[in-house]
Amino acid sequence: MSINQFDLQIAMHTITNLSHVRQHNRKAVLRLLLAQGSASRAGLARQLNVSAMTATNLVNQLLEEGLVAVSKEAVHEGKVGRPHTQIALVPDSRHVIGVHIGIGTLKIALVDLTGNIAHSLTAPFDKTAAAEHTTQQIATLIIQLISESHIDRTRLLGIGIGASGIVDTERGVNVFAPSLGWHDLPLGAIITAATQLPTTIENNVRAMALGAAYFGQGVGIDALVFLYGRVGVGAGIVVNNRIFRGQQAGAGEIGHTVVVPFGGKTCSCGNTGCLETLIAQPVLTDDPTPAGLNTVIARAHAGDQAACDSLTAVATQLGIALANLVNTLNPHIIVLGGMYAQGAAFFLPIVRQTVRDRAFADLGAKVTIAPTRFGANAGVIGAAAVALAAQIYDTQPTRGNRV
Repeated sequence: MSINQFDLQIAMHTITNLSHVRQHNRKAVLRLLLAQGSASRAGLARQLNVSAMTATNLVNQLLEEGLVAVSKEAVHEGKVGRPHTQIALVPDSRHVIGVHIGIGTLKIALVDLTGNIAHSLTAPFDKTAAAEHTTQQIATLIIQLISESHIDRTRLLGIGIGASGIVDTERGVNVFAPSLGWHDLPLGAIITAATQLPTTIENNVRAMALGAAYFGQGVGIDALVFLYGRVGVGAGIVVNNRIFRGQQAGAGEIGHTVVVPFGGKTCSCGNTGCLETLIAQPVLTDDPTPAGLNTVIARAHAGDQAACDSLTAVATQLGIALANLVNTLNPHIIVLGGMYAQGAAFFLPIVRQTVRDRAFADLGAKVTIAPTRFGANAGVIGAAAVALAAQIYDTQPTRGNRV
């Protein structure tokens, strides 16, 4: 290699590194503004450990792009000195599309930078249909949503999809979705090709966990677990605003923890004695919809002892499972979704007491357990958070499928 070629390689490497640093700092600014609401240039420089000039240049670039704006009010950030002009996100300056694949239902929403839904569509789908049919339906709904919302495509950053089962986010592949019969489905690439938008997919419960970390009860929290139950049971774990996936993207499959080693019921996974066989909705009713759970709860409130006993048993087993989870992970907060959020008025008192009684030492007394703030929208907001993380917030994002 000649000296000139060597110098050129060094120069290109330096330029690439500088570009990565600028991109990292840009995303870090946006992430701080999302978490804090607003900050001054000086405050951003201090928190990012960069020079005042670097912070100013970053803010100026974001102002030019319309992603941030100067707040009308200045704030004192110390006991002395002049008040500092505050910089804040412009929520509707950009949007993403969140897609939640539920139990026979597709929910798709246009979501802004702070997790607010601008427009949404819901449609049933046939769980027994071929994967090609369902992915085409998803793509058609996305295109319909874009058309109905009149969103400027230049302000549309990408798509996030929450899918069931094991998801390889790096490759954009739904590896195994037992409820749908999907195996190794390149869902990200299919939707990118159909919509010409970068698409990132994630396990649906992990997506909900990220949504809670970005926009819900997990803001400012180091460690969060989101537990979702309906036909199945799964958990999403977020540490320092990043999803923990595990070695083979199997982290959080708490529903398949074996709790009855001998003589347990057969689980949907093929094993026996799984936690899911004790605390999922089919334990209570053959109707897997929210209406089915409402019927059981209504019977319990009307004095039906069998319904009351069944709900109490599920809540107690759930509390024991969460106590074990607290002992293992020691999160700051556990957010409940699906049937557990829907029936929170009945479940929560029993769950909280069981966790306090069963967790080691006083760990159960310190953890916060609460239903998701987003109700039935937890899935689409979580999916949108996945897209936002990939495109603008996460300084070390998982690659999505890009055009």
